[in-house]
Amino acid sequence: MWFWIWTALTLGALAAGFLAWRQVWRHGKGLVRELGTSGDRIGDVVDEATARTDARLDALAPIEVTVGLDPSPLRRAIDDRRARTRAHRARPRPEVWERWAQVWR
Repeated sequence: MWFWIWTALTLGALAAGFLAWRQVWRHGKGLVRELGTSGDRIGDVVDEATARTDARLDALAPIEVTVGLDPSPLRRAIDDRRARTRAHRARPRPEVWERWAQVWR
């Protein structure tokens, strides 16, 4: 009688082990397949990002060498840019104050 009990337990353990191994094998194959697909997608994204970066760099104005030139025009340009920035920051912005007033009511 014990022979048949241990035989049933052993066969059940082998069957459960086989089913678990089969599921792990199938999921592993799917994972490897998906990793290959995601590698292709990442390659496409990198190519697209490189193309966009190159396009933006080509669209930028060329940098001029200013070593040895008169610094006064450059100083005026910097001062003008700073003045525009200060004016932009100092402008009245009622929409911001209205949002804050709604938040704190």
